[in-house]
Amino acid sequence: MRGNKVMIERKKLIYLASPYSDPCPAVREDRFLHICSVAAKLMRAGYFVLSPIAHCHAIDAWDVTSGGWGYWAEYDKRLMQSCDEVWVCCMQGWRDSIGVRAEIQIAGELCLPVRYISGHGEPLTHAPKNKNSLRITT
Repeated sequence: MRGNKVMIERKKLIYLASPYSDPCPAVREDRFLHICSVAAKLMRAGYFVLSPIAHCHAIDAWDVTSGGWGYWAEYDKRLMQSCDEVWVCCMQGWRDSIGVRAEIQIAGELCLPVRYISGHGEPLTHAPKNKNSLRITT
C-alpha cells in the first residue's frame, strides 16, 4: 500500500498460439476443442488468456474469413498488440503450422516474450528443440 492508495498489480494478458488450419474439418474441430481445454486450464489457474482459435472457430464456420492467412495475420497482430506475452501450445501440428510460425515472428517484431507450454498447458522447462527452424524466411 502506498499512502492511502492500494497498488493493484495488473495481470498479464496471454496470447495463446496454437495450430488450426487443416483441409480436414475434423482436425480443425479437434484442435479447437483441445486449445479450449488448455485455455480453460490456464484461466482456472488465474491467467487472462486470449486464444484466437478458441474465440474465432465458431465465426470461421460462417466463412467470413475466406481470405485465408492474410486476414488472420493482420487480425492476430492486432490482438497481439494488446497482449503482454505469447505462449505457444506445443500440441500436435504446432511445428508445421504456418500460423504459429508467423505468430512467433510477429511476437518478435512486437518485442513480446515467447514462452512454450506443453499440449496439456504445462510450462516447459526449456525451449523446444529446433526452435530456430520455426523462423519464417522470405
